[in-house]
Amino acid sequence: MKLARTLAAGAAAALVGVASLAAADAASAAPAPSVEYVTAGQFVPETSPYPTQWFQGDVSPATGSIASGPAGLTVTGTQQLLNGDTPSSDLTLLIDSASFIADGPAAFQISLFTNPLAHGTGFTTLVPDDITPAALQTTTWHTTQAISNAAGTLNYAAGDTVDLSTFETDFPNYEILAYGVYVGAGFTTDLQSITWGSVTTRFTPAPTASVSPATITPADSADPTAGVTATFTGFIPGETITFAFGGSSFGGPTGDTGVADTNGSVTYQYVNPTALALGTYTLIAIGDVSGVDARATFDVVAPAPVLASTGVDVTTPLIAGGTLLLLGLGALALRRRAAQRG
Repeated sequence: MKLARTLAAGAAAALVGVASLAAADAASAAPAPSVEYVTAGQFVPETSPYPTQWFQGDVSPATGSIASGPAGLTVTGTQQLLNGDTPSSDLTLLIDSASFIADGPAAFQISLFTNPLAHGTGFTTLVPDDITPAALQTTTWHTTQAISNAAGTLNYAAGDTVDLSTFETDFPNYEILAYGVYVGAGFTTDLQSITWGSVTTRFTPAPTASVSPATITPADSADPTAGVTATFTGFIPGETITFAFGGSSFGGPTGDTGVADTNGSVTYQYVNPTALALGTYTLIAIGDVSGVDARATFDVVAPAPVLASTGVDVTTPLIAGGTLLLLGLGALALRRRAAQRG
């Protein structure tokens, strides 16, 4: 099931930031959490220890496939997609801030050792009981394998419900090995993004933005037949897009929305209510579900100067002057011929 929400956290932050685009642009250079874009070709096979990047985990039966497209990473089960680049502790805090967006069934999962000090024993995977993305922080969790603490006491059998706070108390030396999702056999899911810790991984294409014209006059900026037209890409197909606009010291939502097409793109024509002052301006498109933030800038410039009219018609003098020149040249030619005959 696709996660539905009025405005993603990233989108809300972008709309707040547009109040001062200069500050927002500086902040976007180091967003929190940071954003990375990953395609199917960047997944590597599982190794031991786990790769510190996205990889395809070993599954049985070894079936399924992954492919990148406008809707994100299309995952055909059976597939276990994991990332071994993860903090090793703070399980509860990590889950509280975790999120993922997927169109189709996909179970979030966390692989860990319960007692790594004893030579990495007690391997298990924690899986939420409710696998819909919207329930990630509110669901209960269960183990996939029986696990014991350092004293050898059985704490959880396979499939037991896990209270995360109790789990951290029972296994104070636990180590998180990887996080990711599992898609079962017979299912196909479009995976769009996963947030874990300080990193959001997007599987949709990286956003682009273009605007035409890139320069415009103040008068045309408020002309309903002119304005500027921006095209943005990198959104989830079918998601609602909120538009914002601003300059160096002001900004906010325009009140307009659009819908991303099947390629994840949207086009927006912007006409300002009044003529804009000279300067640089930014149009922003924010995905209400994905939180993708794409920006296009344009400049308002002074119109080209027009030569002032003197009110004097120079056409007649030019014609007269040309006629006299031709007559003079003709007379000169006749005198030369007469001289040659004499």
